[in-house]
Amino acid sequence: MAKAKSSRKKRIRNPKPERYNNRNRAIRRRVERRKKKADEKESKAILIVVAGMLLALAFIVILYNITRVQQ
Repeated sequence: MAKAKSSRKKRIRNPKPERYNNRNRAIRRRVERRKKKADEKESKAILIVVAGMLLALAFIVILYNITRVQQ
């Protein structure tokens, strides 16, 4: 009888901390995955903007050369 009481005391003091650790770990993993995806999207967007700027610059240079040749 005394043994059951002591184990009950332990259970009240320490209610399965590993369960909470697993839950927190899962939440942390989910957040990290979301951050990683957001970073990838951001880097893709930056690449697209830079590529667009380079295309625009090339187009302007070509137009400038054509107009210079015609004059």
